Amino acid sequence: MAQTVTSGRKHGGWRRAWEWGKEIVVEFAGEAILQVLSCLLLAGAVFGAFWGWRESPELTLGAVAVLLIGAVAAIAARRHPGPPRARRMGATLLSVLVLLALWFIGYGSNCGCV
Repeated sequence: MAQTVTSGRKHGGWRRAWEWGKEIVVEFAGEAILQVLSCLLLAGAVFGAFWGWRESPELTLGAVAVLLIGAVAAIAARRHPGPPRARRMGATLLSVLVLLALWFIGYGSNCGCV
């Protein structure tokens, strides 16, 4: 009876090692896929910025400003949860709209298209 228990423990150790090995392989594959997707996203963003800059530097700068303000608003909302969060988000969105309006009014008055 003691031999059966000992051999069962050894078999259980192999099973745990197998499960652990599978988990490592799955984690590695998932991380590799995530890295490839991240690199593709970065390459697409760089290509989009390069193309946008060639077509219209002003619009590209406006889009970058909107993205940066949105990122700052998201970070601020995440760091300070609670009831005032909606007020801060509303103020941030209003700021973004005012910034966009001023930017594109300034761009529109200088582009010669109006």
